[in-house]
Amino acid sequence: MSTQSVAQAQETETIHKRKIEFSADGHFVATSFSDFSVQVQNRDTQQLVLTYLIPVDGWLELNDIQFSPDGEKLAISFGEATAGSEGKIFIISIPDGTLLSKISINSYAGSLAWQPDGLQLAVTTAKGMAGSIESFKLLVWNTEDWSLIQEIELPNRSLSHLSWSPDGQTLAVTNGDEIQLFATSTWQVAQTLLGHSEYIRSIDWNNESTQVVTTSSDQSIRIWDAASGRAEMVFTREVDAEFTNLVFWSKNGQDIIAFGEYSIEIWNALTGEKELTTTLTQPEWIKDAAQSPDKTYYLEGVSENIVEVILPSP
Repeated sequence: MSTQSVAQAQETETIHKRKIEFSADGHFVATSFSDFSVQVQNRDTQQLVLTYLIPVDGWLELNDIQFSPDGEKLAISFGEATAGSEGKIFIISIPDGTLLSKISINSYAGSLAWQPDGLQLAVTTAKGMAGSIESFKLLVWNTEDWSLIQEIELPNRSLSHLSWSPDGQTLAVTNGDEIQLFATSTWQVAQTLLGHSEYIRSIDWNNESTQVVTTSSDQSIRIWDAASGRAEMVFTREVDAEFTNLVFWSKNGQDIIAFGEYSIEIWNALTGEKELTTTLTQPEWIKDAAQSPDKTYYLEGVSENIVEVILPSP
């Protein structure tokens, strides 16, 4: 096991898991922690292969972790939580933890997304004080030399979420209650998806790159046709007083999996039929969720176990 250590957590501080992410081949799972460390485990051997400690200076917040499509790199984004005036992206090699690139930007660095061929990396940014953001941007780098190739101003709505279509031709970017689909050949907006009435909290593509699923604070989940921009299905959540924080299209292409704070709901993506509602026994709650090549998992907030979601039988 290799360890990169340039910062130490206070001994009295309780360290918690924050996010989980699987490599595209499913061999590795990465976990970020509240002490600004990231651990990578080999799922085949159950061995911890890497612990990487981020150098922390100032009031920084670790936001996202994303494996490159080949599983050989891990991108980590973080930013200054109070002023949004500084952000960094670290690219480290897996499994030895070598720092391959460190990108500094003068904005808060948020969601990350690798292009499926691994040739580009996108991030959303926000600049300004909390509650008074001056600008939102989409930044895109060439991963061969880490040169910045796109810098696109986004509407001043909220920090965006990203999802690259599996065919690599379209990047979906959320903006408040809207979604913009950027054609990556020209970086022009190919389609704008309108219909949600509140902040969009999560977004994902189907395997064929033809449909997008989103969830919003308006308590609805929508399946969109990417070409026409039309909402083809709308699901209303049955769990009261709880936002759907994350939504995934199952790897088998048949199910929509939605995670609230205390519940999991599953719909059939073809028929729109509700298939399952599971409610966790409190005080347990759902902190994060992620997908391996064939399964979906969630991170429990109290026990901090990583739990597989069992899909309904076909």
